[in-house]
Amino acid sequence: MRKYDPINLASSDKKNSIYFRNLRWNGKRICPRCRYRLLYYLKSNRYSCKRCRYNFSEFTGTYLGQTKTSLSNIIHLLYLFTLGVPAYRIRFYVSCDLSTIEKNISII
Repeated sequence: MRKYDPINLASSDKKNSIYFRNLRWNGKRICPRCRYRLLYYLKSNRYSCKRCRYNFSEFTGTYLGQTKTSLSNIIHLLYLFTLGVPAYRIRFYVSCDLSTIEKNISII
């Protein structure tokens, strides 16, 4: 997989979605519940496991799947963080509160 810098990722939602999808699955999608590899793609941009019938999305079971912040907001936050913008100023550019920004920065 090609390395991306945060500036390149922040420039496009499609690029950052592809980057994090490849980082998450590493080319092998599996069911997060039973670890089975045979999955069905659903029209709602979700997957269904053939064995346990569990429905899940691309980022189920990850931090991105648990947060209420969208992927584009996290990428924008990452971009501003790499530029050296402090958290109290990032809140003016990203649509989430200061505690969420600080939590995301601490994880990054």
